[in-house]
Amino acid sequence: MARNKDRLMKRIFVLVLTIVLLVLPVLVRNDQFLLSTIIIAGIYCLYAVSLRFVFLADVWLVGPAAFSAIGAYGVTFLMRAAGLSYWLCLPLVGVSVVIIALGFGYITIRVRGMYFAILSMAFIEVIRLTLVDTLGTHMVLTVPALNPIIIPHLFVIDFTSRVSYYYFILALFLITLVILYKVERLPFGTNLKAVAQSELLAESIGINVVWHKVSALCIGAFFIGITGCFFAAYTHTISPQSFTVGGSMIVLILMVVGGIGSIWGPVIGATVLTIIPEYLNVGPVIQNSIYAVFVILTLYFLPSGLISLPQVIQGKAWWQKTREARAKMLARIRRGF
Repeated sequence: MARNKDRLMKRIFVLVLTIVLLVLPVLVRNDQFLLSTIIIAGIYCLYAVSLRFVFLADVWLVGPAAFSAIGAYGVTFLMRAAGLSYWLCLPLVGVSVVIIALGFGYITIRVRGMYFAILSMAFIEVIRLTLVDTLGTHMVLTVPALNPIIIPHLFVIDFTSRVSYYYFILALFLITLVILYKVERLPFGTNLKAVAQSELLAESIGINVVWHKVSALCIGAFFIGITGCFFAAYTHTISPQSFTVGGSMIVLILMVVGGIGSIWGPVIGATVLTIIPEYLNVGPVIQNSIYAVFVILTLYFLPSGLISLPQVIQGKAWWQKTREARAKMLARIRRGF
């Protein structure tokens, strides 16, 4: 009975949240800055949720900026050089990102923990330096305008306002969230968690560890690349400086602060740590300091992330849960070495 009640409450929450997100542009139509901030938060939410899925298999990908850069530059080059529609380029670039992730994964996935993290950071620099050598250090590419979506006799979406981009990122967000949520609850998702707990034990019960880890990397990379395509379309300009190790670290911070135990954790972390610094109107140094303070406080008081805050408020054995969560996090870090 209690489980059915919890499921009902979750469904009501998701329904209410979806309705609020759909009518949000009407509520904030006079505040373009807030609307822009929400769109940026949506981009970070997609990055963080996709990265969390990769981490489910204990794949320490700290270089999502590489796949984002491939998506952003891939869609830009196809539109500029081949004159293809953005909506045709989107799936083509997504498939290209998966192929690159597949190659990178099969070469490096047997390297575990921090060593894989270092390789993924090196991968970012390889991509970035390739772009620098190809385009020039300060070369800024202009992204062609999006092709309008036309439904005869119904509506035309021409992407000349932030509202159009808001609904675009909302559609991407909902599709990504539903797909990753469903996949996580399949036997495949259960196997990923088993691999993260113990690769030797997973292999002993017939789980192909390498295949599962590479698959998780490819799925996460696909959605990261698609988000990179949206980033290029929304900002209208891209440069190699937009995709750095520092940017990847920010996504990692958002995911950890929100909590990786639930798919909603990265969403909460990305939303809070995107909107607050924007409205404080502080420089990069202060903004990084805010991130650092959030990380320190979260790791000490809420090792399971902001998603566990309701349990803390309810006072359900807070200190015991904190110690257990901290012990699990330390154990996972040790396994990476």
